[in-house]
Amino acid sequence: MYTCVLAFQKRSPVFSYLNNAALIIQGVICLLFFISALISLYSFSLARPWQLRRSHRLTWIMVIFFLSDFFANIVLFGVQKEQFKDWCIGQSRQDTTYYLFTHMPYNSTFNQDTQLTFASKSPTSNLYNCTRLWEDEVKFACVLYVILFTLYVHFAFCFWRFTQERWSAYEAMLRLNMMPNEAMVPNNFSMTNNNTNTMMMNLAPKDRNKKTEEGQKSLAEMTRAFLQKTFTR
Repeated sequence: MYTCVLAFQKRSPVFSYLNNAALIIQGVICLLFFISALISLYSFSLARPWQLRRSHRLTWIMVIFFLSDFFANIVLFGVQKEQFKDWCIGQSRQDTTYYLFTHMPYNSTFNQDTQLTFASKSPTSNLYNCTRLWEDEVKFACVLYVILFTLYVHFAFCFWRFTQERWSAYEAMLRLNMMPNEAMVPNNFSMTNNNTNTMMMNLAPKDRNKKTEEGQKSLAEMTRAFLQKTFTR
């Protein structure tokens, strides 16, 4: 958020001089990155798989955008070396003039109408240390880019891993909840019917069946004999 505020003020925390268009783009990307970070924190607090899945994708997109923009700014700053030197020399002369006209004891000697003559710009001279400042800022930007790349990519992978774990747990819970209860009843019923002990318990004893059959035959014979006796009389 700090980088975003500075970018909209046409300043940069890394570079002393950068194009206004590049600063505006950097400010917009940093603002979107900040919003996505808030959404990710909210998703962490909810720990819902769908919310985490959307948030981690958004985080990856913003990390890629931010790192790509930062790398482009480094390249742009390196290419615009001469523009940086012109800006640096002009800014140094302006600061020197302001200091001489406003601070003691120089303001008693110089006034607003005094014409100051500065040393001319030459490729071999580094009177204002602008070349050294440009080199230091390029080195600092490269080191900072490596640190931010490692940090943000590591955070994005951790976010992705946490999302995968939550999503796996969510899918496992869905598989358990989607098992129909009515499908479990026939299985239990078939297991009961296929159980040998249960089938043996449902079978009638052989001796009792035999006695029943013998009793039925005896009754039929007795009836036949009774009828024969009755009609033969």
